[in-house]
Amino acid sequence: MNIDIANMALTIGEKTAGIDWWEAAITLCSVFLGAYFAYRFNNVQEKHKDKKQLATAYEALSNQIALSLNNIFTYKETYLDRIKLAFDEDKYDEVLKTSYRPDCYFGFDVEKYYFLSGYNRCFLPELSLLIQINRVVMEEINNYYQNVYEVLYIYNNNKDAFNSEYERLKKRFELMYNDVEHLCARIYYINKEFIKGYEKFFNSLSYEGLIDNYEIEANINNRISNPENITIMLQREKMFDVYWCLDTNIFCHFCWLKRKLKNTFRAIGKYFQKPKICENCRCCKIKAEKK
Repeated sequence: MNIDIANMALTIGEKTAGIDWWEAAITLCSVFLGAYFAYRFNNVQEKHKDKKQLATAYEALSNQIALSLNNIFTYKETYLDRIKLAFDEDKYDEVLKTSYRPDCYFGFDVEKYYFLSGYNRCFLPELSLLIQINRVVMEEINNYYQNVYEVLYIYNNNKDAFNSEYERLKKRFELMYNDVEHLCARIYYINKEFIKGYEKFFNSLSYEGLIDNYEIEANINNRISNPENITIMLQREKMFDVYWCLDTNIFCHFCWLKRKLKNTFRAIGKYFQKPKICENCRCCKIKAEKK
């Protein structure tokens, strides 16, 4: 048996004598590095694909908000401002008119846009609140139109009761007008925050002056008459500015490595630390009694 083993060892030695171990090592390293770089390249491709999908979803929601802002401002300036002037001048025929309901729709799915919290945690709560405010305002517009039909009927059939109903309608219009302005202000500043986010995270073409151009085109101070709505916008913008995700740099990477090492050493220490439960462990007590 020992002779067979010796012969086998001799045979293996003869066959491996002609192997170029340096070349074999280079071949092995090449295979390993090839697999590693293929893995890294695949990860980069996946990250690029994910970022592109996020950018597409971000731009889709941003465009929807921008379109809604344009629609609500158009509605306010072509209908509500005209009716407001008619109320001031008591032009009954002009006042007792209705118009279309503005196309201001927000199809917001939390599961689809949860990634917004990674850029600014204020996005999701503010968008949810915007949806609620928009729904209330649209219902108020519908109720106001219904009220106009009722007052118009009284105007044509009961002149004595018209004045009191007209004053009630006027007060209701003032409340609705302010609600629409409030909705305009909220859509305006949220749209502005989306533009800021685009500049920070998705501006692949390095556009400049997006916020300045937006403020000039929107001309919000001349389109919102209630100063309280302007104040709300300024307060919300300051809140958003506090919670923007910071751009990482070399110091952020060093800070991350520091935290990672600290947590690693803490985990190692806990692994070799005797747990407190051993003090009351029945097995440990039995072992101590036997000694």
